[in-house]
Amino acid sequence: MAGGVLGASLVTLWSAQVVLCGRHMTRYVFRLKNTSEAPLDYECEDIAKAQAEAVRYLGRYLSENPSFANEGHWQLDIENGLGQSLAQIIVATVIPRSSPIRFQDMAE
Repeated sequence: MAGGVLGASLVTLWSAQVVLCGRHMTRYVFRLKNTSEAPLDYECEDIAKAQAEAVRYLGRYLSENPSFANEGHWQLDIENGLGQSLAQIIVATVIPRSSPIRFQDMAE
């Protein structure tokens, strides 16, 4: 009898996994430009979720690589499985024209 209960539990667990895996998932590739970082495969339901994860990924990368901050701008491409660019996440450091530090760099 105990084996029957265990067997039923495994069937229920397996059924839940099938339902979760039954969603259509698309493979996206995150490619960080101008780095030696390997592209990252990411699977999710749609491009909006891929974009949100790409922003988190870029944020983690910048946090873990503070020397990369000297570059001034960063770009992460979101590609489909065929290598076609679908979206780009771009982060840039911009000094406003009215900033008092704008001309300090030019004077040095």
